[in-house]
Amino acid sequence: MIQSLCVRLGVATGRDLAQACRDHFSLRVNFGLWVLCEIAIAAYDLGEVLGSAIGLQLLFGRL
Repeated sequence: MIQSLCVRLGVATGRDLAQACRDHFSLRVNFGLWVLCEIAIAAYDLGEVLGSAIGLQLLFGRL
């Protein structure tokens, strides 16, 4: 859903989500959004690593 809304924003305004946030929010809010995005990226990557490890463990059994 968020990706489709970002595409609509880009098509309608020619700007991406980060540029639109920078234009409409204060520096403090933008910094908070940046921190939250970095945490979300790290959590997503951690989930991928753990999922890969579990998948390999199930595939190859106990070594």
